[in-house]
Amino acid sequence: MWVIDKRNFGISVSTKMIINEAKGFAEKHGNQNFSGSEGWCYRFMKRQGLSMRTKTTIAQKSEQIMKKKYEHFISLL
Repeated sequence: MWVIDKRNFGISVSTKMIINEAKGFAEKHGNQNFSGSEGWCYRFMKRQGLSMRTKTTIAQKSEQIMKKKYEHFISLL
C-alpha cells in the first residue's frame, strides 16, 4: 500500500497526500468522478487501520527496556 511504503521510508503522509494519490489512482483506472473528500479519507484510513499518529521515535523506550527498569525499581523498594 502506498501509505505504508511512504511511512517505511520515513515520509510523513498527510490526508491531502492520500487524497491526491487516490484521485490519481481513480483517474488512472477510468473513474473521473472521484472527489476524494476529507470524510472519504478518514473513512478509508479507518477501514485500513491507519492513523495520523507519528511514528515511534528512538527516544521512546521499548517495552522490554521499560519492564527491566520497572522491575529494578520495584526491587529497590
